[in-house]
Amino acid sequence: LTHWATVKHNISRSALTDLLHILVSYHPELPLDSRTLLETPVSTEIISLNTGEFCYIGLENALKKVLRYINCQLFQKLEICFNVDGIPLFKSSKEQLWPILGQIKNFECRPFVVALFSGKSKPKPINQYFNNFVIELNNLLQNGFCFNGKFFEIKVHSFVCDAPARAFLKCIKSHTGYSCCEKCTEGGQYYKNKIVLLNTNAQKRTNELFRKQDDIEHHLGETPLLKLPIDLIKCFPIDYMHNICLGIMRKLLNTWLKGPLHVRLSQCSVNIISDRLINLKIYMPSEFNRKPRSLDELANWKATEFRSFLLYVGPFVLRNVLDTAVYENFLLIHFLVSILLSDIHIKNFGIPFVQNMINIFIKHCKNLYGLEFLVYNVHIVSHICDDVNVFGPLDKFSAFAFESYLGQLKKLVKSPKNILQQIHRRLAEINLPIDNFTQNNIERLKYEHVLGPLINSNHYNWKKQFKKLCFNNITLTIYSYNNSDCYCSFFHGNAVVQIHNIVVTTKGRIYIIGKQFLEYQDLYSYPCQSSDLNIFIVKNLSTFKLWSINNFFNKCIVYPFNNISFVSLPIIHSFSN
Repeated sequence: LTHWATVKHNISRSALTDLLHILVSYHPELPLDSRTLLETPVSTEIISLNTGEFCYIGLENALKKVLRYINCQLFQKLEICFNVDGIPLFKSSKEQLWPILGQIKNFECRPFVVALFSGKSKPKPINQYFNNFVIELNNLLQNGFCFNGKFFEIKVHSFVCDAPARAFLKCIKSHTGYSCCEKCTEGGQYYKNKIVLLNTNAQKRTNELFRKQDDIEHHLGETPLLKLPIDLIKCFPIDYMHNICLGIMRKLLNTWLKGPLHVRLSQCSVNIISDRLINLKIYMPSEFNRKPRSLDELANWKATEFRSFLLYVGPFVLRNVLDTAVYENFLLIHFLVSILLSDIHIKNFGIPFVQNMINIFIKHCKNLYGLEFLVYNVHIVSHICDDVNVFGPLDKFSAFAFESYLGQLKKLVKSPKNILQQIHRRLAEINLPIDNFTQNNIERLKYEHVLGPLINSNHYNWKKQFKKLCFNNITLTIYSYNNSDCYCSFFHGNAVVQIHNIVVTTKGRIYIIGKQFLEYQDLYSYPCQSSDLNIFIVKNLSTFKLWSINNFFNKCIVYPFNNISFVSLPIIHSFSN
C-alpha cells in the first residue's frame, strides 16, 4: 500500500488518509492516518545559512537506505558519484533548490539525496554548505562503514556537475571569464564581447598545482573540498549533457538559424528540416521519451532532444540541406560522440583517433563560424578524451540521471512554505521495491498470442509466442504490435532485422523470428564510413528467418530514407555485452 501511494501513483496524503478510513472497516490492522502508515518523520533539522535554509540528511543514512534493496554480498566497495546543481522551484519566485546528490556507480542505482538547501540564490557561505558533507565523507573514506554485518569500502568516483556548478564547488573562475578552463592553463582572450579560448595545447592542470593555487588568475578562494583526499582535476570530469548536448549542439543549431549570413539557413531550408523532424515522430522507439520537434520550438528543447538530434536524426534531416562543409563539420561531432559513448567503439577506434577528430572539429569551427565560436564549451571538449581514459564512455559520468532526479524532487514541493521539510518527509516515506533495482536485467515476456509466424516447428518445439520482450532497459516488439520497437541487429550489427514474432521453446529458450534487410549502404562517408558505426541505408527484406536472443547485438531505430529505403541506426545504450 505504501509503494502504491508514494511511488506508483504519488497520491496526496489527505487522499491516502481518506482511503485508510474506508479500508479500516475491512482491515482493522491499518492505521487511520497516512503519516502513521508511511512513518512520516515528525521533525526536520534545519540550519540557517546566509542565503537560505539547509538540511543535512547524511551520506551514510542515504547509503543504508539504498543497500536495503540489493544483494550486499556482491560488493565490497561503493564508488560514489556526487552532483550539485540548482533548480528553480516556482515560476513566480526566485526560490531555488540546491541539493547535494549521490549515486553509486558500480551497480545500477538511482540517485539519492545527501543534503538540501533552499533559498533565493546559491548557498552561501560555501564552507557551511559543505561542512557536514566533507566531515562525513572524510570519515567514510578513511574508515568505511558496516551494514548488516558487512564492511564496505567507500571511494569517490567523481563530481558530475555543469560548468557553473563546478566553478562554484571549486571556487574558481566561471566559464565566461579569463583562465576559466579547469583542465589547462589557457587564459583566453576577449573577442567580439566573448572570452574565446584558442589554444588546445596549453599546459595541463594537475591536482598538486591546483592545491597550491599555482595559477592565481584561475582561483577565487579556497574550496572546502581541499580537505578531501581526491584529485580535484580528474574527479571533476566534463559532463557531455551540458557541454555537448546543451552546449555545442544547441550552439550549432542557433548559429544555423540566427548566425552569420554565410552559414545561416534560409527559411525554406529550416522548414525542410522541421518537416523531416516532425515526420520522424512515429518512428522513434519507446526508449525516447521526447519525440522530435520542429525547429520553431528550439528554445524549448531539452537535453535529451539535443542528444537525439546529434546521435540519431541529425545526419538524416540535415543531409542535402546544409552546405557540404557545414554538414561535414556536424558529422565530426556526431561521429566522435557516438564513439565516446560506446565501449565497443572506443576499443575499435582508439582514443588518439578521437582526439585528432576533436582537434579537426575545433579547427573547422574556427574556419566556418569565426573566432567568436571558440568559447568555453567548444574549447573544453578538447579535454574530454582525458576523462574518457579515466572513467570510460561518456554516459559513465553524465548528468542525465541527476537532471531527471532533480525534476522528481521539484515535484515533491507543493507549497512555498517549509520547502525542505516537505522534501525530507516525502523522501523518508518513499520505499522502493526490490524490483526497482533488479528487474531491468531480467528478460520479461508480455502479451502472449497465437498468430505466428512460426518456422522449423518440428526441430525447436515452440511452446509460446509473445508480442513484447523487455530486458536490459530496452523493449522489443513484433512489427504488427508496434512498428517503432520492432528493429534490432544480430551478429555484431551486420544483420538488421524486422521482428515478426518472439517465441519460446519448451526448454525456455527465446528466439526472434523476423525478416533481415538484404542490401546495405553508407548514410555518409565523412569523416569515416557510417557503416563503421553500424549506421546504414537498408532495403529489401528477406523471407522469415530465426535468431537466438543470445546473438542479440543492439536495438535499432529505423525510419524511411525514401520510398524504397530506410535509415538504420543502433541505439547506443542498447549494445549487448
